[in-house]
Amino acid sequence: MKRGRQVGSSGIDLPDDQHIREVEEEGYKYLGILQLDKTLNTKMKGKITSEYVRRVKKLCRSKLNGGNMISGINTWAVSVVRYSAGIVDWTVEELVSMDRRTRKIMAMNGCMHTRSNVARLYLPRKEGGRGLISIEECVNKESKSLHGYLRETTEWMLQAALKEKVLDEEETFQDYQKRRQEEKIRNWKEKHLHGEFVRQTAYVAGEDSWRWLRNGFLKKETEGLILAAQEQALRTNSIKHSIDKTSVTPLCILCGDSTETVRHIISGCKKLAQGEYRKRHDKVALRVHWEICRKYRIECTDKWYDHQPLAVAENRDARITWDKTVYTDKRLNHNRPDITLLRRDTQEWTLIDIAVPADQSIINTEEEKMAKYQELAFEIKRIHRASKVTVIPIVIGALGTTSKNAKTWHGKLALPDIVGSAQLSAILGTAHILRKVLCF
Repeated sequence: MKRGRQVGSSGIDLPDDQHIREVEEEGYKYLGILQLDKTLNTKMKGKITSEYVRRVKKLCRSKLNGGNMISGINTWAVSVVRYSAGIVDWTVEELVSMDRRTRKIMAMNGCMHTRSNVARLYLPRKEGGRGLISIEECVNKESKSLHGYLRETTEWMLQAALKEKVLDEEETFQDYQKRRQEEKIRNWKEKHLHGEFVRQTAYVAGEDSWRWLRNGFLKKETEGLILAAQEQALRTNSIKHSIDKTSVTPLCILCGDSTETVRHIISGCKKLAQGEYRKRHDKVALRVHWEICRKYRIECTDKWYDHQPLAVAENRDARITWDKTVYTDKRLNHNRPDITLLRRDTQEWTLIDIAVPADQSIINTEEEKMAKYQELAFEIKRIHRASKVTVIPIVIGALGTTSKNAKTWHGKLALPDIVGSAQLSAILGTAHILRKVLCF
């Protein structure tokens, strides 16, 4: 370098007979960063962006499920950009553009609905988001974290770097993280359409309502579909009529009686009641029946989804009936629970009834099921001399919401924790219904 400019040279000979060749115009790499007399920001940005995009595309086109795909992006793709934070001089627009590119790739590969809520994509899964790390947020957090380290260190060289304002941050890492989190939650929950589901279920949803998201077992396409359904981003006839302002009728394409909303399709259409709704209901009940058979050592298949429930399955310990009328002296309106369990040693009866209603109605549905089987419980106790009769409603919302009482009901069955499996069965049934109806 002469007077701040790079000049040609045949290299430098060192005393130990080593020769340092001339640095090429493309620069040299130091700890993975291209440099000459200073960091080559433009070239590094191009290399980092292209590699990040390549990795995101590869993950979105893979057969990974929803949870693993997001984890892959966070660990394998975002790490390419994270390493450059505080070193490469990124602009806000460049970082925002990379986030936008990520969402576009996800949408093109069916991993995310084009009208889905953006802020929710970056929220943690335990709070109802998908847990993707935002590039903009990642770089800002790393920069603030490095600045915090410089501020606390006692090394004189690092203190000198702090005085030179190599990194100049006004907000601490913790304050920035808290502020961004609050902004994302507010952006999602205060939206008129996107936040309606979470606002309506806030007082009925239990702690396991987002368990299907935390586990991340669903296919990425199904995960995106269910979240879009919760946010009312799917183009139902109601949305096409009122939001898109098209000439399409807002009425349901199947029954033609009610407005076609997501809630109507997944839980309120009479044309689907005895067909698709019944199949979804039976899948949830099937898992419960299989677990009870396993507990009392009644013959069943190795996999629950291969299980074929018998009308009456029994051995010396227990008797289990499937969708069978319980006859009593008195004629009752409700005498056919989904599953009836009789423990022979203690003469304890358990009446189990399953439902997959609209998520907003899960508490009311639980109360209705408890009330309608009380008379049957009384008659069983009187006629069969039962020592105890317990009514257990297992209610899962069509879009995965579980009530605050869910663990209590499942606990009374003394079975392995099946809340997650029952929830997945309900969600998969709902996804099938949505695809079937909205493809007309």
